[in-house]
Amino acid sequence: MNQIFNLILVIFTIFFSGCNSFGQQKDDYSAKIDSLIGAKSPRDFNGVVFIQQNGKTKYAKAYGFADLNKKTPLKIDDKFSTMSIAKQLTAVLVLQEVEKGTIDLQAPIRKYLPDFKYAWADIVTVHQLLNNTSGLYSDDIDRPLKFKPGAAFNYSNMGYYVAGLVLEKQSGKSFEALVTSLFKTCHMH
Repeated sequence: MNQIFNLILVIFTIFFSGCNSFGQQKDDYSAKIDSLIGAKSPRDFNGVVFIQQNGKTKYAKAYGFADLNKKTPLKIDDKFSTMSIAKQLTAVLVLQEVEKGTIDLQAPIRKYLPDFKYAWADIVTVHQLLNNTSGLYSDDIDRPLKFKPGAAFNYSNMGYYVAGLVLEKQSGKSFEALVTSLFKTCHMH
């Protein structure tokens, strides 16, 4: 019985030793984040760390360079290319339109872009654009399809570009406006 009591006492001591009392709680992220960013790694961190909680900025700091060759320091309000993150945003926004009934994943692109000059718009579906099975090349929309739509996988930036065109046409809004609205909905503004 004494061993069980000691074990419970040790567990509670370990558990509560990591907890700050209410009066000691701090939201000071600065020292912890600075030490993480400053830690040696294969290369230096280049970017912006921005933490906001309940509408208040808790931490905002830029690290590295906006232009490495010119040694131009990065600023907190510098713009970044979204790169492939835009693909996930596009997919979410397209699926929101699917929920609204304005886009059918199985419909060919021609349904949404009737004046689109490419013959493949008659056979490539929105779903195939989103899952990279459209047959489109990644970097050249003018090339013939690489394979029959749905037959294989080929990572395609062009597929998401076309999905973005469908999205803008069906929503009546620009991609930027749609993403801004999504971020506001997610409280990421």
